[in-house]
Amino acid sequence: MSDLNKVSYNETMINGLEIIERTKFIDERGSFERLFSEMFYPPINDGFKIVDINLSKTMLKGTVRGMHYQAGASAETKLVTCVSGSLIDAVIDMRPDSSTYLKIFSIKLEGEDSLTIKIPKGCAHGFQSQEDDTRLLYFVDNYYSSTDQRGINPLSDELINTWPLEVSLVSEQDSKWPKMFNIIK
Repeated sequence: MSDLNKVSYNETMINGLEIIERTKFIDERGSFERLFSEMFYPPINDGFKIVDINLSKTMLKGTVRGMHYQAGASAETKLVTCVSGSLIDAVIDMRPDSSTYLKIFSIKLEGEDSLTIKIPKGCAHGFQSQEDDTRLLYFVDNYYSSTDQRGINPLSDELINTWPLEVSLVSEQDSKWPKMFNIIK
């Protein structure tokens, strides 16, 4: 197996949420790394098959996007990679039958690191850009369904300390999602 196909898997405190560190080849010309290969994922595959690849471009530092997830038959596993800029990525386990239900995990991702986050079905995802013009790439194993879209208000009291910068922008839709406290009750 080529060094470019070697990855390490690091478990987190949320069941099924993993940090995947890829190998980057660097020389005098610059760098090269493989963002995705089926060879990366057999240990964590569980039938993962890419059906969409999405690029999120966030123009303004401090913008918060999220916390989004798909319910029911539209539930999706996501592989998330920051390709430029930097962000604080956050995940909430929304699976009532999980031992980590409602736990929150966050990590800083940067365009220069070699990290991918594997977010399992049933977990809400969001982020705050730490720089202007931050870009996040999503590999997703299910098609988007507006009727199955769910979310948690990213400005919920339980989440507000997750965002280290003053929040500069949140979409109207995201600010209308229920507060996390209302889910817990």
